[in-house]
Amino acid sequence: MQRGVQRREDDPDGDDRHADAAPYSSHLTCWRSTPLRSSRPRRHALGRTDAAVNDLRAALDATGVNGARGFAVEAAVLLAEVLAQRGAPGDAAEAADLATRATTDARMLGMVPWAARAEQVAANLHPTGTAPGPLTAREEEVAELVSRGLTNRAIAEALVVSERTAQNHVQHILTKLGFTARSQVAAWVVSRRQANR
Repeated sequence: MQRGVQRREDDPDGDDRHADAAPYSSHLTCWRSTPLRSSRPRRHALGRTDAAVNDLRAALDATGVNGARGFAVEAAVLLAEVLAQRGAPGDAAEAADLATRATTDARMLGMVPWAARAEQVAANLHPTGTAPGPLTAREEEVAELVSRGLTNRAIAEALVVSERTAQNHVQHILTKLGFTARSQVAAWVVSRRQANR
């Protein structure tokens, strides 16, 4: 057992590495075998879907606080799956948004199985191939201009926005697509054009 880590009653192995994170302990315990990995799915399986949704939302919020990006992907995918199955008003849209963000984050983190799982959730929500792209309509417009080789200043002039706004749009596009260079955005736009032909 590591120094400073206390054994918990619900962790008989004594290998809980998060026991010393007292401020977040109610949420972090979900990353061990206890709540998220076993009782959350059980709650959903037992018909306690609303409780599962609340618990997964709390877990997702906790990952934002503690910066655990990998766990954020897992929580987002699980929450998207539960929301998609629950089917309450607004659940499909929230599940689609979560799945889209989780797919991008999972790819950036090299979490291939979780990216595939998130893509499956999105595909199930849009079975006819009508899944929206990862970008907003405005970002699609900016991506198109980036693919033409326009600078941020030229994009700003074309869209009648400030240069800073154009720069923000480009940065959001890079982040959402998991890219680091404008040339990657241009290649992505070209590949989408060819796929739509």
